[in-house]
Amino acid sequence: MSPGLELLVATTRPETIFGDVAVAVHLRDPRYVVRGGASMGGASMGGASMGAGPGLTTPPQHLQGRQVRHPFSGALLPVVSDPSVEPQRGTGAVKVTPGHSPQDLALARAHRLPLPCVIGDDGTLCPPGGGWLQGVPRFEARSRVVAALAQLGLFRGVQDHAMTLPLCSRSGDVVEFLLKRQWFLSCRDMAQRALQAVTLGRLRLVPRFHEKNWKTWMENVG
Repeated sequence: MSPGLELLVATTRPETIFGDVAVAVHLRDPRYVVRGGASMGGASMGGASMGAGPGLTTPPQHLQGRQVRHPFSGALLPVVSDPSVEPQRGTGAVKVTPGHSPQDLALARAHRLPLPCVIGDDGTLCPPGGGWLQGVPRFEARSRVVAALAQLGLFRGVQDHAMTLPLCSRSGDVVEFLLKRQWFLSCRDMAQRALQAVTLGRLRLVPRFHEKNWKTWMENVG
C-alpha cells in the first residue's frame, strides 16, 4: 500500500459506485504510466459527481497495474489501461461499471473483470449496492453517495459536462442499462417452409413482385 496517494476519478454516475470493478486510464497517459518495476500497492479513490472533476490534486504517477481502495467497501480495485479511455476528458481516470454502461461492459470483458449489477428492474439500488442504499431510487441514491463522499473528505467538486441521455419515448424517463440474459430461436427450418409455401403456390403474395423479396428474406433467416 502507498498511503497518502489519491486517484481522482470523474464520473456522471456516482450512484453506481458500488458496481465499480476497476479504474481505467489510457495506456499512454503519462500521468499514470508505470515506470520501472513498481510493486502492487494502492491509493484511495476520490470522487467527483455530475461531470469532470476540477483537478484539485496532482494525479499520482505509476498507478497503471496497481490497485486503489474503494471508498465505501474498502475493496481493492485494479487500475487497468485501455485505449478506449479518453485522457483529455475529466481527470483521465474513469470508474468501470460494466453492469450499467455498454462502454464499460466492453472494457470489462476485454480485461476479464466481474460484471455486477447494482440497480434493479424497479430503478432502485440492490445488492451489492450497499445496505444503506438498498431500495433507494437511483437518482436519490446519487445525492446520498455524493454527500457520503463529502463526509469522508473524498469529494472534490462538480463541473458541468454536456452529454447525451437515452430517454424513453413513452415516459420520458432516463433509460437504465441493465445486463439481462438473452435467448435466441433458430428460425431456419420455419423460413424454409415459408419459402416452399410460396414456391409451390400454397401461399400467394399480391402483387407477385413481392415474391423476390420474400425469397431473399427467407433464404437469409438464421
